[in-house]
Amino acid sequence: MLPLLTQCGLVSLGIVAPPWMVERLQPHGLELATFPGTGRGLRTTRPRVAGDLLFSVNDCDLLIAERLVENHPVLRAAAKAAAAAGGPLTDEQLISLYLAMEDTVPYVAALPPQHSVLSLPAELCALLPRCYARVVAATREYALGLHRSACDALVAAGAPPVELDAFLWAFATVRSRSVEVDDDDGGG
Repeated sequence: MLPLLTQCGLVSLGIVAPPWMVERLQPHGLELATFPGTGRGLRTTRPRVAGDLLFSVNDCDLLIAERLVENHPVLRAAAKAAAAAGGPLTDEQLISLYLAMEDTVPYVAALPPQHSVLSLPAELCALLPRCYARVVAATREYALGLHRSACDALVAAGAPPVELDAFLWAFATVRSRSVEVDDDDGGG
């Protein structure tokens, strides 16, 4: 399976859709909309019948860790440093690092500044039911470990580490928007 992050329809509805998004949605007869009771989403601008394909995602509109490593010198150096140290960076780490480091890229800048439970203050976490609090704590510990090893790889590659808050935002963004697809050889 190849984890990837799609770049479609991920903006706050309080702002105008960026031109790159409009270019991708209009040919499919789609637009951003706010729906009562459910919030943001995509709305069709033309009649549809059951089974119609609403849209497809071009390969160039996917953030794929392997491609990011090929095209991003800092990520490539960090991935090499981590591999040399015996602990390769995961796809989730690489995509999270990219989002945390590239906040001026139009797609990344259009992502909502979501509030993640990973950043909740301790007094709010204490209000969660115990089962949820344990899940949040375990996920936060996992994300902190990913952040530590990613920052170690960045520093070993001669790059500055990313801030924890930026990484937690990026990690939550990846987790909430990633999908896995079978790779070309069907190895899944």
